[in-house]
Amino acid sequence: DVKINYDIQYEIELDSLIYVGLIFNELITNSFKYAFPNNKGEIWVTLKQKDNQIFLTIKDNGQGFKERRKNSLGLTIVETLIKGQLLGKLSLNSHEGTEVSLVW
Repeated sequence: DVKINYDIQYEIELDSLIYVGLIFNELITNSFKYAFPNNKGEIWVTLKQKDNQIFLTIKDNGQGFKERRKNSLGLTIVETLIKGQLLGKLSLNSHEGTEVSLVW
């Protein structure tokens, strides 16, 4: 069983919603597909605004992110959407699970 925890403190504006939805779907799908070979773990989702920036973080406590997957199609799509459509930044950390942070 995979448990999803969330802390949502911001309502996404309509003009960004479709891009954020696509990004969210890709990252959550990746967690379910790759992070938990035994189908046990947790995912944390946080969405908040600070000053004029939006922060979305998706973190899991799975097996971590393999270096070779950094060039995967899914992550390329996420990076293209965050940089090209939302004019933001992406950071990826794979220590004790995987954490993807987006700022726009």
